[in-house]
Amino acid sequence: MEPLDLAIVITYLGFVALLGLYFSRRQKTTQDYFLAGRNIPGWVVGYPARAYGAGTFLLSRVTDVSVTYYFLALATAFLTGRDVAAVIFLLGVVTVLYTLIGGIQAVVWSDVIQGTLLIGGGILCIGIVLFQSPVGPAEVFSRAWEGGKFEIGRWNFSLRENNQWFYLLGGMFVWVQSFACGQNNV
Repeated sequence: MEPLDLAIVITYLGFVALLGLYFSRRQKTTQDYFLAGRNIPGWVVGYPARAYGAGTFLLSRVTDVSVTYYFLALATAFLTGRDVAAVIFLLGVVTVLYTLIGGIQAVVWSDVIQGTLLIGGGILCIGIVLFQSPVGPAEVFSRAWEGGKFEIGRWNFSLRENNQWFYLLGGMFVWVQSFACGQNNV
């Protein structure tokens, strides 16, 4: 550090220490200590931070719902021959209506139905692949094993090649971001 940098740091630390001493004279109770006697203006303790948090939360939710609806609409439009925008509009209207009319119970039970359909559809697809194949389930498993379909990834650490360590590290960052910084979880 240069002398000027060191002088700035020392000046700042000294100022903060003096600030602490100055405000310590006003503290008589635990309420004074923890709540500052309820004498701090709102703009100092978080109205801009709350607005930023609310704004970014809304932006993240709109983005999440938009991407979800778009990809759902792509598949639905392909299968039905309808326009993607029309499918998004219809899905949005149905979702808003069942949520407004049925409340949280409608949302929770529709999630149960969707989860059941997803799991049931997956099991049905596995059954079709295994038992509708002309070679039979044993040969399907054998070929899948030989093709590496049961591998969960490479465990050799490398910064150049795809490996499980990358996913574990990335997953930890996403988890921390989601549970420590995500407004909807916090």
